[in-house]
This record gives sequence, C-alpha cells and structure tokens, in this order.
Amino acid sequence: MRERAVALCFTLLSLTAAQSLHAAQTPAAAPAAAGAAKQSSREVVQQKLQLVKMLLTQSTAIDRASHSDDPAIKQKATEVLALYAKAHNTFGAGDTGGAEKLLDEVLHLIADTSRLAPDPVRVEAEQRARYDELLENVRGIQITYQEMRKDMSPKDKQLPVIIANLERNRSLIDKAQGLAQNKRYREAIELLDSGYTAGVSDLNKLMDSVTTTYEPKFNSPAEEFDYEMARYRSYEELIPIAHEQLKPNEGSIKMSERFVQESRVARDTAKQQAAGGDHKAAIMTLQGATKRLQAALRTLGLMVPE
Repeated sequence: MRERAVALCFTLLSLTAAQSLHAAQTPAAAPAAAGAAKQSSREVVQQKLQLVKMLLTQSTAIDRASHSDDPAIKQKATEVLALYAKAHNTFGAGDTGGAEKLLDEVLHLIADTSRLAPDPVRVEAEQRARYDELLENVRGIQITYQEMRKDMSPKDKQLPVIIANLERNRSLIDKAQGLAQNKRYREAIELLDSGYTAGVSDLNKLMDSVTTTYEPKFNSPAEEFDYEMARYRSYEELIPIAHEQLKPNEGSIKMSERFVQESRVARDTAKQQAAGGDHKAAIMTLQGATKRLQAALRTLGLMVPE
C-alpha cells in the first residue's frame, strides 16, 4: 500500500507540474485573468507541497535512509527533510516560485536517496536472479567437463586434470547453493562469478593441450588447410541441430555461445594467415577453432570425438 501511495504521489506531482506549465504559457487576456492565474499558480505549488509531504511520509526509502548505519545515507535523509522544511517556510513567506524550486530539489534528493537505500525485497530478487544465471553458467562448465571425461581413455594424460576440475566445480556449486539457502546471495554471486571465469580459462587450456591427429595425407599445406576448413564447417553445422534436438538449458547455451564466438575469431584469423601464405600457422589456428566448436557441442550435451 505504501508503494502505491508513493507511485500515486509521483503521478499527481507530474500532473501539477503540467498544470503549472500550462498556466505559465497561457497569455493573460485581462488584468482580472492575470490575477486568477497568479492565484492558481500558488494553489498548484501548495498542492505540490502537500504531495511532497505525503511522499516523505509514505516513502520507505526515506525511512530506511533515516535508520541506515551508513552516515552518508543517513545524512541524505536529513538533507531531504531539512530542504522540505525550507520549502515549506519559503512558501509560508509568500515566495511561491522559490518554494517550487526547493520542492524540485527535494524530489531529486528523494530519488538519489532511494537509490542509496533501495528496497531490500527488490535487491534480494535481483541478486537471486543473478545467482540463478551464474549457477546455470557454472553448471554448463560442469556438463562440458563430464562430456570431455566420457570421450577420454583411462590412459589419457589429461584425465586427472578433468577429474580434479570436476570435483572443484562440484564443490563450488555446493558451497554457492549453501550460501544461497541462507540468502547470502552476494557471496554466492562472487563465488560463482570467479568460478565461472576460472572454469572457462581451464577449459581453454585443456583444449589447447589436446593434439589433433588424423590419417589423411596431403600434397600441400594449402590442401591440408582446406581439409581443416571443411572439418570446421561440419562441426559448425551441428550447433543449430544440437540446439533443436537436445533442448539445452540457458546456462549451457550461454557457455556454448561463448565457445562458438571464440571459434569464429580463431577461424577468421586462420583465413587471414592462409591468405598471407602461412598455411602451417593457419592450420594450427583452425584446429584450435575446431576444438572450441567441439567444446560448444559438448556443453550442449552432444558427445563428439576429438
């Protein structure tokens, strides 16, 4: 109810401001009309004064600021009330224009104070949404690790790294969920954010360490580059199919899109290297781009070989 009253106050204040502007722009037809316009202007400012008073009374933000532990926020609330008292006294002294200017300053201060002392219910809802988003992203990394582990042989030298990262990621998720259950969303967000950044970095390092081998023989580096480009495109064509068939969650989609974007940057670099005649470098760059497409597909839930 208090929030509705505050919203109503702002609506009425905008209407009185519009009326004041209309009165100021309407030309005086006669001295009597001019006197009526002056009286009307004073009435409008008096309404505005009453509405600002109601706003100060009903605003939960001002109440929160007045009882804040932060001296700067508390001082803002004191300034708002003092400025309103000054506007009230100015109006009482007959200075209608001066009172209206002061009331406009009060409204600006109320808006600033509301930002400094936001509604805790709204803040919690925003933090919860951010937490859910990051949790999905970190789970997307977990899925990628799990798919990579499935594709590895027991003798693969990278398997212990994958297992360690899986455990670390699982522990991170459990800890973040524990914080969220206690509504410590800010701490959970910081934990997941740093974990997500580290997870992406680790995945990139793992992909860079994998050696790509294949049987075909090539007559020239240019021919081998064409083969790698065709291989890249075949994986690229699987991305929309994986989206359609596997219906991955939002966190997995975002993680996958990041790998796809990285792969495209590397692909374009490879094209430039090949155009410049450095096909050996282009081949290595393009292989890296393909690894990132493979990671994108694993993140979406598709098992792909190296």
